Amino acid sequence: MKKKEPPTEKYPGNAWLAEKLAEHDFQFSVAFVHGIIRGSVANPMMVEPAETIAEIFDKKIANKMSVSELEVMFMGLFALWKETAVSFHVPTTFPEAVISRPGSGAAVRTFNSDIVDLANGFMKGFSLKPIPKEYRSDAVKSWWKDITDEASECSVWYERPEKLSEIAPDERSKLQVLSNALEWIEDCMVWLFVYSRFAMDSAGDAPAKVKVGRNEQCPCGSGRKYKKCCIPDHVIH
Repeated sequence: MKKKEPPTEKYPGNAWLAEKLAEHDFQFSVAFVHGIIRGSVANPMMVEPAETIAEIFDKKIANKMSVSELEVMFMGLFALWKETAVSFHVPTTFPEAVISRPGSGAAVRTFNSDIVDLANGFMKGFSLKPIPKEYRSDAVKSWWKDITDEASECSVWYERPEKLSEIAPDERSKLQVLSNALEWIEDCMVWLFVYSRFAMDSAGDAPAKVKVGRNEQCPCGSGRKYKKCCIPDHVIH
């Protein structure tokens, strides 16, 4: 007899999530689930956690789960949503917490698949509540297009490995190309968060105040790139 698993208030981790997704035949990967939750948190219309988690649950699958299994799964995902909401404005914690960057000769295809899933999940989560037209700044539209384009390009590499081989002939260069794509997607996520929040809270003149390029050193003197340091704080706070 299977031991009953108690609900938890703390996210049990990605290994637990992968096990649950496989156990109950969910069609989502761990990276996709993280993407949906992160995208919903980034949406300035404040998508509720229950609404976000409902997007992850397939009704047919949920109907096959016991009440206790549903409770455990829901509480684990809710804990992940809370952790994501608290840490979202700290870009250095993500996506490394979701996707392990392989070393040379490791599973490049899996790495690429995770990047695609993460980006597509984010776009799905971000789209759960439409942003009113009056708040759709050009910056938000631009970064939305960037993340869509980058995910599409990664999808091409995933579906047609020879395409990536044409660009990067060896394993090390393939990993570098994909790592660059992942970093760009991460940048887009952070900027969507920054500008969508800004659009809801500002009359529209604040972008002119942010004159430091995202790849330039942060003016705070930390030595890190602006995009990896104070940029969210400058706009959010």
